[in-house]
Amino acid sequence: MRVTTKEDSNPSNWVVSTVINNIGPVTSAVVKLQDRRNHNLWLYFGTGRFFYRTATTLDDSSGQRALYGLKEPCYTTSDTINKTCTSALTTSGLTNQSSDSPSSTLPSGSTGWYINLDASTSSNGAERVVTDPLAVFSGIVFFTTNTPSAEVCSLGGSTYIWAVKYDAGTQYGGIQGKAIIQVSTGAIQEISLASAFTGRGGRRTASIQGLSSKGQGLSVLVGPRPLKRILHMKEK
Repeated sequence: MRVTTKEDSNPSNWVVSTVINNIGPVTSAVVKLQDRRNHNLWLYFGTGRFFYRTATTLDDSSGQRALYGLKEPCYTTSDTINKTCTSALTTSGLTNQSSDSPSSTLPSGSTGWYINLDASTSSNGAERVVTDPLAVFSGIVFFTTNTPSAEVCSLGGSTYIWAVKYDAGTQYGGIQGKAIIQVSTGAIQEISLASAFTGRGGRRTASIQGLSSKGQGLSVLVGPRPLKRILHMKEK
């Protein structure tokens, strides 16, 4: 959903409208990146929930969940939101980038992309998102996913970290830095981003034992934003 305030202090004049529907539960945050060069406002989130686990049952064990990157349809070429717009997207307008060899660019007219997560197995529930995504200025979007397990010896299940390019959901090459995440085993994992993404077409890490926390659970240490500064050098 979106709430358009119209820069009006009276909430009675605010308008609530749908961005996209019929995609399943979304229990983590929606993050954004603004692409002023191409005049797009990108919205990122993943679907999934994990409210309970019993001795033999996992919440939403087999639901098909996905990662999403959407172009906000009410964003204009002047890089503002149309205050009267209530347009919604449909899943049919999104490009499926689930393949391990996805298209490098989206086709003309595509309103975004999605990546289907792994289905359930005999020992683990379906892969899902319950941790907030993270979008950074360089155009990388990080998602944290879980595959919970009902088996006691699994220590809760497994966690994965995804890193994708903002405008197509493809592999983002040349990532530098560190990711830090704490999982349900109590361990604090430090991951080198340069070599971590070896699965799902170079977009996902190997499994990390234990489940990530709900809400904000991933910290990423990357290089600072470049300074737009003219350097003057004088030779002696």
